[in-house]
Amino acid sequence: MSEAVKPTERPETAGRPFPWFCPRCRRREVWRETIAYECRRDFRGEPVTVTVTDLAVPKCRNCGELVFDYLAEEQINRAYAAQTQAAGDRNGAPATVPVGEKPGPG
Repeated sequence: MSEAVKPTERPETAGRPFPWFCPRCRRREVWRETIAYECRRDFRGEPVTVTVTDLAVPKCRNCGELVFDYLAEEQINRAYAAQTQAAGDRNGAPATVPVGEKPGPG
């Protein structure tokens, strides 16, 4: 009898097993890796830099292509929500504090 998976755990076998084929170089070299990642999103009509210090995303070990899946997108969405909430708390100032790091004084 197998044990139930806790809701906070993400088993690797829940989706497609790795390695995946890369959409760019077509090699079977895509594995989930943890990287630092930044992207730009709009918040109240202004561009905001969203920083994720430890994004778990499928990445090709041959060409470096990132293959975003639902898990990676959810991590980015959580970081965006946390950073834009922090920006709203600062009267609309742009949010650039990475998730997991504390803002400096001032």
